[in-house]
Order: sequence, then C-alpha cells, then structure tokens
Amino acid sequence: MSVNPRPNIWQLQAQRDFSGLIDALQNEDRETRKHAASALRVLGAVEALPALRRQLNRETDEATRKHLQAMIDHLRQEAPEGQLPMPSRTRQLVAQLQSGDPAVIVNAARDLGQLKDKTAVETLVVVFHNQQLPGHVRLAAAEALIELDSAPAVVTLLAALNSESWQIRRNGVAVLGQLHADWAVVRIAERLGDDNEFVHRTARAALKRIGSKDARLALEAYLHADPRPQQDPRPDDPDLL
Repeated sequence: MSVNPRPNIWQLQAQRDFSGLIDALQNEDRETRKHAASALRVLGAVEALPALRRQLNRETDEATRKHLQAMIDHLRQEAPEGQLPMPSRTRQLVAQLQSGDPAVIVNAARDLGQLKDKTAVETLVVVFHNQQLPGHVRLAAAEALIELDSAPAVVTLLAALNSESWQIRRNGVAVLGQLHADWAVVRIAERLGDDNEFVHRTARAALKRIGSKDARLALEAYLHADPRPQQDPRPDDPDLL
C-alpha cells in the first residue's frame, strides 16, 4: 500500500477530485480506502469502477473488501442504461488521457468529443480540473465536454464566446477573465479580433487580468500584428462585468 499521509476525503469529494479519490483507494489506512470508495459512490463516479475493481482484487482486509464490493454494486446499479461496459474505442481513448504527452491527451479529448460517448465524461472532467496540465490541454477537455453536453458551468462560458449577441460574447469573456481562466486563453484571444469594440476591449482586459505567460504572449502577438495606437485596458475596466 501507499505510504502517503491520509488525504482529506471530504475535501476531495467536495472538489469532485476523482483522481485524488482514486489514489486514496490505495492508501495504507483501511478507513481512508473505505471512505474514498464511499465518496466515489456518492459522486456517482462510474468511471472509477475499473479502479475500484483493481483495488478489490488486491485488498487484503475482509471488511474493506466487502465495503468495496458494495460500492461497486451500487455504482453498477446507478449507471445509466448502456453506459457499461465502455466501448473499446472509448476505453482506448480514455487510457490515452493518462498519457504524459500533452499532444496525445489533446487528440484523445477531441476524438472523445466526436464519439459522443458519455462514459468518458468523468475522466474528461478530471483532466479539465487538473491544474498541472497546460492550458491548451484543459481547453481540449473542456471543448470535448461541451460536445458531450456534460460541461461544468464554467466551461459553458466557452459557448458564449461564439454567440451572435455581442453582449453575450462580452459577458462570457468578462467572466472568464474574472475567474482567471488560464485554460481559456486561446479562445479569449480569438475575441481580440471581434468586430465589436466592447468585446475586443473586454478580451484585452481579460487577458491582462489572467496574466499568465500564454495570456501575455497572446496580447503581444496581437499588438505586433495590429500596431495602431490603442487605449490600454485597465484590470478594473468597466467592460469586465
């Protein structure tokens, strides 16, 4: 078993940190393993079933084995009809989401979005919430979740950036800026070329507020391509609603 200190299961559950809960299944403390399994069951984390089964196979404590089996049975009963088993192509792509190569993860996320198979949702959510991954990788996961109609609320703001209404586009950019959504820099930067001046100014202000390396580079690239004098947007620009 892992020698890692006991994680805060309640916090992991509140944050919907599926990866952290799956790791906790291998903790050296049996109560932690049981609580982690319970949290995954409460969250309806069907994607954790393979990890739960693996832990069941190596579990040596009989009481914990019974608990793991009960959680597995609950999750199987709650799984939407047709969700299990995961199709082989989806399973292959989900495995690629665990790759250490960002390009592989991005391609897998895009392919999963096109497959329209919702069995991949939980794994994509884990990728999206993994702040150790580059922004463009998290963006690919976010856009796949939109394709699957299963995006967290913050991700749905991406759709607003393509609205026909300039007010909706502006508001979407503004909120992403306020949330310091570094994963959305590429899509926010696209709004620098928006036909509407308010959207354009808000996109500049949002990138300045995010302030990441990618955001700064996007601003520099835009200013280099369009050297006309421009009013410098303040971080507290009123267009950032």
